[in-house]
Amino acid sequence: MVGVDGSPIGQAALRWAVGEARARQGRIRAVHAWVSPYGWQLEVLCPVDEQTLRDAARARLDDALAGVESSGVDVEGELVEGDPGRVLVDAAGDADLLVVGSHGHRLVAEVMSGSVSTFCVHHAPVPVVVVRRARSRTGKPEAV
Repeated sequence: MVGVDGSPIGQAALRWAVGEARARQGRIRAVHAWVSPYGWQLEVLCPVDEQTLRDAARARLDDALAGVESSGVDVEGELVEGDPGRVLVDAAGDADLLVVGSHGHRLVAEVMSGSVSTFCVHHAPVPVVVVRRARSRTGKPEAV
């Protein structure tokens, strides 16, 4: 299973997962979690069209899947509403492995906003691979 969010590092995580599935004759469930940026308190002041948000999330998932070479691997996309960390941990229950990307935020940003990859490492019921940006000049992501 792999978490995808439409970012370049999310794409790198998806590519890594596809390569691993290909090597092990496995399959991929790519999960994109989305959540409305507004709470019910703000809905009165600023109405939100949930279908528009859902459609945008579906487009990000579809673009992510279209952007990776997955021949020979069964890749299924799944859109789930909810907190990304919790969605991925809950969905990983029947997976062999969870793959996520790390945006590499500094410690202060992670403490203030949380980190999906850190949450997954600490709470997932299966092994977790975190794909992050390499520190090399090539800028190619590496798995850690």
